[in-house]
Amino acid sequence: MSLKTILECDDYDALLKNIIYKIHTQGPVDPHSFEELSYIKYMHPDIFEKQENTLMHVLGVFYKTRNPQTVLSLVYSSFKEMIEEKTHHLYTPSQASIYEHIKKNKIFSFSAPTSAGKSYVFRDLIREEEGDIVIIVPSRALIAEYLIHIRRILQAKTNILVLQHIDNINRNHVKRKIFVVTPERAMEIFNPTHQLRISLFLFDEAQICEEPIRGVTFDSLVRRALRIFPNTKKVFCHPFIENPEAQFAKHNLTEDVSSFVYQQNSVGKLFIRGDDGLSTFSIFSPYDEKAHHKKNVIHLEDDIIENIITKKGCVLIYVSKRSIYTSKIKTDFLKYINLCQDIDDPFAIEIIEKIREHIGSKNIKSEFIEYLSRGIVIHHGSVPLIVRSLIEKFINAGFARICFATSTLLQGVNLPFDAIFIDRFNFGDTKIESKSLNLKNLIGRAGRTMLKKINSFDYGFVIIKGSNVQTFVDYIKIPTKLESTSILDSQAHSEEDDEYEFIESVKSGEIDSELGLPKIEIQRLSSDEVENNISILLEYLFHEKKLITGKEYNNLKESLRTKIKDSFKYIFRQSLNRDLTEYEESVLSSSITILLWKIQGKTFKQTVTLRYNYITKKDEIRNERKKLKDSLITQEEFDAYCNNLKIKNSVAATKLPNKNIKYNFLFKQNTNIADINYDVVLFDTYDYLDEVISFSLSGKFIAAFENYYRKTYDIRAKYMVNIFRYGTNDDKEIMLLRYGFSFEDIENIYDHVTEVSENEIIFADSIRNLNNTYIKELIHRYI
Repeated sequence: MSLKTILECDDYDALLKNIIYKIHTQGPVDPHSFEELSYIKYMHPDIFEKQENTLMHVLGVFYKTRNPQTVLSLVYSSFKEMIEEKTHHLYTPSQASIYEHIKKNKIFSFSAPTSAGKSYVFRDLIREEEGDIVIIVPSRALIAEYLIHIRRILQAKTNILVLQHIDNINRNHVKRKIFVVTPERAMEIFNPTHQLRISLFLFDEAQICEEPIRGVTFDSLVRRALRIFPNTKKVFCHPFIENPEAQFAKHNLTEDVSSFVYQQNSVGKLFIRGDDGLSTFSIFSPYDEKAHHKKNVIHLEDDIIENIITKKGCVLIYVSKRSIYTSKIKTDFLKYINLCQDIDDPFAIEIIEKIREHIGSKNIKSEFIEYLSRGIVIHHGSVPLIVRSLIEKFINAGFARICFATSTLLQGVNLPFDAIFIDRFNFGDTKIESKSLNLKNLIGRAGRTMLKKINSFDYGFVIIKGSNVQTFVDYIKIPTKLESTSILDSQAHSEEDDEYEFIESVKSGEIDSELGLPKIEIQRLSSDEVENNISILLEYLFHEKKLITGKEYNNLKESLRTKIKDSFKYIFRQSLNRDLTEYEESVLSSSITILLWKIQGKTFKQTVTLRYNYITKKDEIRNERKKLKDSLITQEEFDAYCNNLKIKNSVAATKLPNKNIKYNFLFKQNTNIADINYDVVLFDTYDYLDEVISFSLSGKFIAAFENYYRKTYDIRAKYMVNIFRYGTNDDKEIMLLRYGFSFEDIENIYDHVTEVSENEIIFADSIRNLNNTYIKELIHRYI
């Protein structure tokens, strides 16, 4: 039935009964039916409410149903009791099936819509499993979400260790361990020193296997896990994939495997097109023929986005990171930004102040904080992880009215949004199938604001610019399938590719289990010339076996500082076994400066301030201000100098190696100092620390210095390993980091820890006097 036919309907009660009967006979699998349900509830809520109880029973959303009121709902209520008796959980039929398949099969691969409720099944599995669990997710944002839920459901079970890295600590008190990690971090499971007894691998958002670069890491992780942990249960979860069994073909799996495609929906969508600069709105259906034609739409009198904001709802606006960095979002969405009022809720203000403290913006203008103070959230992959956790807490508490987000929300992060407005159609992949999958994953975020309301059907709005409707419809209709050949076995890789050596080493089993690098690469990092460069670094970075301070480093001759940087560059070049491109060299040079600040013990906000001061030439301004104070120049001359002063530009962070990347400066050339956006420096500095130093460089430098230590027993080399691995050389801080505390947490608890080792952590009685709810929740598991 087309939208026009629904509009012309003269008996919505009968129409609703027909839709419910269709779902009863065919299952909740037709997205068009859910679109019709959404339309009726939106336009005729009184009629809809009369049959909502029956609908929710027929949909099988039993965790939201109470008091069956019709014969049909009573029949489905008996199904509810059967599922609960069999699984001991209040599941939907799809959830019950997922649960049973995982229990019965050693390897299970499945696909389900974003609203299928698989997260609840996973939480129950996490509760019930008896061995160690490794949960692999594509992003650190999803790690934060998992950790919040896992720690909440296991709050009373202090003998279960929950970490976002692989380790074996609190041994005296821990019965089992749960790790939530990215594929890159998960490689540490193969280090035999951890002595893990893993009973379950959970690969969430497993479609990451299709990504050109990260797919290599993901599939190599799967291959090694299959080889080293052959009897451990493994689960692959995907959204909207038509062939989840492709995971078996990728890795030549034939025994004790099972797969299933779940198409059952539970949340509806209404598709809205915005025309004339978002001044007019209308409903369209991507399932109707010629949906992009204006004659096939239902015109609306109201501005959907404005209505949601004024009614204290939340709209996700999918934009590019560039539009955030250049403040283009401010001009494009000024009308909606102006609707957002200053927040006065004490809890919201507390969250904002915690974020302000972390990013160091108390004395510097930050658009990020200004927006947040009005309920406007910025969410992308370059927002520091601890800040992301806080803003997700802010959104979940209902304080957000607008969330400007990039592709980080494509990767399974579940936040409550009434509507999603898609401003861009770049979904971060060149393959059209991947674009379609990412779009489907994104629109699945709409309609999650009332998931716990009993006997209530949920739906959300998906809003598209009128000019993009045809593209949207085309993407929606594209089948999304996984390749049946692993990227590791693809013929697309040549010896010239930087990944080639790693791929071949994975296939041949020539990966060092402790250091996680190809053995041939470790040989290069053990060469005499590399060791000579390590000797240079140890000589100049240490004084009497102690790392030099920032002041001592700055007092070194320029030639020595250059020598230090050149030695780091040489080690990295040797790890790659090739020369760097000019841009790679620039990124590496910038990262080494930031790395040296990190080695000197600078906090994140101190590092951001140092880089911001460098880019905005604070030393030069300080010198001019001194001239003004000494009456050597006039106020007018000082003002003119500052107004005309141009920035000292910096290249933007990018993962290394990347020989194909072109120059990308952080700001336009000849940008005035006054036009610098502090937040851009903040986000890019985090990218340098996270993507460049942590992910691209640290593993190589750890291998080089670890090998040097094993050969020479020079304790300074071990100190450098600690710096790269943990960011500190303080034994107590290292152990607390291994227990999962952040540097910010450690600052608060350090003096209250009397003893900490791999076996246990002991707090002084004074810890109970801390008036900090967050810290008390953190340490609850250890006291």
